[in-house]
Amino acid sequence: GPQTNGNPICDRQIQATAPGGKTVTVTVKDKCAACAQFDLDLSPAAFDQLSDRSVGRVHGVKWHLL
Repeated sequence: GPQTNGNPICDRQIQATAPGGKTVTVTVKDKCAACAQFDLDLSPAAFDQLSDRSVGRVHGVKWHLL
């Protein structure tokens, strides 16, 4: 089964928007234990829709549940 790590929003969709206005819609799969509260750990494919991977980390991303 899915690895939810007790995250109540697993299997829900969110829309993330980078400061430049690019957006991506993703499905939450698990809780990122190493992430700070409200951080997103995106798949490479989802990250590519927001920014170039060479950036490494995108600050100021806003997201909300759909």
